[in-house]
Amino acid sequence: MRFAAPLALATLLASTSLASAEVKVMASIKPVHALVASVMEGVGKPGLIVDGSNSPHTYSMKPTDAAALEQAQVIFWVGHELEAFLEKPLEALAGKAKTVALLDADGVKTLPTREGDGFDAHDHAEHDHGTEAEAGHDHDHDKKAEAGHDHGEAVDGHVWLDPDNAKALVTAIANTLVEADAANAATYKANAKKTLAKLDALSTEIAAGIAPAKGKGFIVFHDAYHYFEKRFGISA
Repeated sequence: MRFAAPLALATLLASTSLASAEVKVMASIKPVHALVASVMEGVGKPGLIVDGSNSPHTYSMKPTDAAALEQAQVIFWVGHELEAFLEKPLEALAGKAKTVALLDADGVKTLPTREGDGFDAHDHAEHDHGTEAEAGHDHDHDKKAEAGHDHGEAVDGHVWLDPDNAKALVTAIANTLVEADAANAATYKANAKKTLAKLDALSTEIAAGIAPAKGKGFIVFHDAYHYFEKRFGISA
């Protein structure tokens, strides 16, 4: 009987350790990483696949990436429209992980890839869109928003550049993490609320900044990958 108390204590400590174990999360690119890290603040840090100055359009998987995917419990990516290199690895290596294509998150609005008028032609072959370039794009965005994304279309994957879309991504990220790690649900929800407030402030700032250009044609260029890191105080 004198061993019962120590045994019970050891069992309690073991269960507590398991409950508080950090969920292993991977993010595909820096903007996604910044949003995931913002929601995970105080709980853990997500890993990043496309790091440094690399581009998801030309990235090649490394052995360390494959190992990280194998160990991950949750993987966030935009989708094959932006990170085609991840499709087969996710199928082959991340079978046990919860994989979330954020392009399909509720509330995300998409646009067709822009072509001509100064924009580089989209590489349809890279994304297996077949003869869609010849047939043209479906510009009925309301119908697409209701019916979901048709992966036969050439959709612009840079959806986080719209603050409202970024908010939808944050909500999807938080909901996924709450489900995967219920022990830290309160933290994820609180962090998501703060991140959504930051995005609202960003939306107001952008609206004020472009107000003088209302009714005029303009092009915005920004290093969005590093901008998100700076904006949310996150480093990869």
